[in-house]
Amino acid sequence: MQEARVINEHLEDSIPEYYSKNPVVRWLFKERLTAAASLVARTGCKSLVDLGCGDGSFVRHVLNSGLTLTEFRAVDIHPDVVKLNEELKGCRFSCQNMDRTDFADGEFEAVTCLDVLEHFEDLSVPIREIRRILTAGGHLITSEPTESGLYKLLRFVQKGHFSKRDARSIDYHFQNAASVQTALINSDFAAIARKTLPLPFPADLFHVILFRKE
Repeated sequence: MQEARVINEHLEDSIPEYYSKNPVVRWLFKERLTAAASLVARTGCKSLVDLGCGDGSFVRHVLNSGLTLTEFRAVDIHPDVVKLNEELKGCRFSCQNMDRTDFADGEFEAVTCLDVLEHFEDLSVPIREIRRILTAGGHLITSEPTESGLYKLLRFVQKGHFSKRDARSIDYHFQNAASVQTALINSDFAAIARKTLPLPFPADLFHVILFRKE
């Protein structure tokens, strides 16, 4: 099963919020990157892969953060992702489907999957692949929307539609932060740290969570 999102014509359109004219939207989405990078640093990992990397925004953030990695990879289904190899020399990009990557079993100490898993109707396939490429005791960092009433309201104000599957929404969400967490825990991942953005409940729009493979 491929990620259930449309491949946009331009790679930078994968997450247009990074380039929003609204400074609050830009700030919030970049805060997700900061939160995820801090959780990566907490793991002390030396090998990391970013699954569903989009235009490489998180990769840039990591490269600028001072984290020392011996292996840094990034994957996206958009064919133009390979062009980032010329721009961002500290990471190797490849166009792959998350169903089955070409990575070896247990190749990475950490995986990041930021605002990707909500687009899967069936989470079993991507979770199985994440488990396969993680070392024993390795870590997964996810970022997911809460799909709360506040989130839906703000999304409608910003985009003119909700996250559900309809004619106006091409980036529909099958999952939310709670359902992704439940699926991961049921697949023997332990949630060991969480950051809620921008504020705790009821103002939480995103959950950035650090999981450990059990």
